Amino acid sequence: MVYLFHPELAALGQYQVNQRHFYEWIGQVNTFEREIPCYSLGIKELRRGKNRLFLTTDGLIECPNTPYAHPKDIYQTFNHSNDDESIHALLHKIQDNQVKDSTTIVSWTVHVSEEATKASNQ
Repeated sequence: MVYLFHPELAALGQYQVNQRHFYEWIGQVNTFEREIPCYSLGIKELRRGKNRLFLTTDGLIECPNTPYAHPKDIYQTFNHSNDDESIHALLHKIQDNQVKDSTTIVSWTVHVSEEATKASNQ
């Protein structure tokens, strides 16, 4: 899953960039190496200021007791501490909830000084 965390987007309830596509797999069957590859591609405009890009595997979002089933819950974790502490907090919480699947997190911040596109109703 890919998330883009920014206060402007959060105010609109927007956190997640993609959704799970059940026919895009890497594993025993790799749909990217098939005769007709299956993959999604997209470009997302970043907002002015601090943009947090966050990628994770399903171990985080499908943990027992589902502490991070909703993107807003992940976003709020980053609002309470610095980036490294936030990632550690995510991992500790799923460990405390007996996570059953491996979890990979890749996250970074991009600072943008240019103004982004405004919604047409503003």
